Amino acid sequence: MLPIAAADVYEAIHLTQKSGPPQSAKRIRKVVTINKPRAEVEAAWDLDDYTPTYADAPGGRGTEVAVELVEDPPLGDFGVLAKKLSGRDDATRLADELRRFKARVETGEVLRSDSTPSGHKLSDHLRQRAAVPA
Repeated sequence: MLPIAAADVYEAIHLTQKSGPPQSAKRIRKVVTINKPRAEVEAAWDLDDYTPTYADAPGGRGTEVAVELVEDPPLGDFGVLAKKLSGRDDATRLADELRRFKARVETGEVLRSDSTPSGHKLSDHLRQRAAVPA
């Protein structure tokens, strides 16, 4: 009982020190490592909806591309759930965009699965079945 009370008191003190209006938005950060030189990755960037941050990958293994955004859907957590179920949540959309960008820069093409050609929609994942050899 005492550890729970101590945690509650600590959290209450922490929250009283914050200023400004409460924020329900969540920060989303996705990073992908692309096995190409930084100049080539920067020149290929064409995702106008996002502002990337470039860094040299450790060990000379290409370029890290980081993108951050803030997701604040209406209805808070219920809005996040609704967007996730429809496959339109910002985190999934950003991850899909970065995956396609990586594939296009490294190989020149983007391969798509027959089972999820439009990306990671939950409804498509629920209808997947085991692979069957031709």
